[in-house]
Amino acid sequence: GFHGGGHWGTLMPFKRTCEKQLGMPRRPIPRADTFFMLERMKGPNEWPASKDVEGLNIAMINGNEEWDKPILDRFPMSEDDAVANMNTFFQHGFAKYERDRSRADIDWSTSKLSAHLRIGSLSPTE
Repeated sequence: GFHGGGHWGTLMPFKRTCEKQLGMPRRPIPRADTFFMLERMKGPNEWPASKDVEGLNIAMINGNEEWDKPILDRFPMSEDDAVANMNTFFQHGFAKYERDRSRADIDWSTSKLSAHLRIGSLSPTE
């Protein structure tokens, strides 16, 4: 639990130290504001030179096998998918997280948000 140690027992001292050194985290920027800011951003006047894919000397997979489909089905990467995943975790997994967080074999024992945080489809301040 929160006061009994466990996961929170290591997180809370870290959190308190960060707050002492860095202050309270900023409030998240509303999603609409972030979206509109990105929409208003312009690219450079001239893009740097680049090569075609064929000129990169990377392995090309030929054939009709859709080897990436199971990965994309398991880890959809849109912002909507990230928010839906987060909400589902809070509905089905959060209450049992402290007990089951090291049991990836149990449904929703982990949040499954790491990939979304890594690629930016979900912000840590959400």
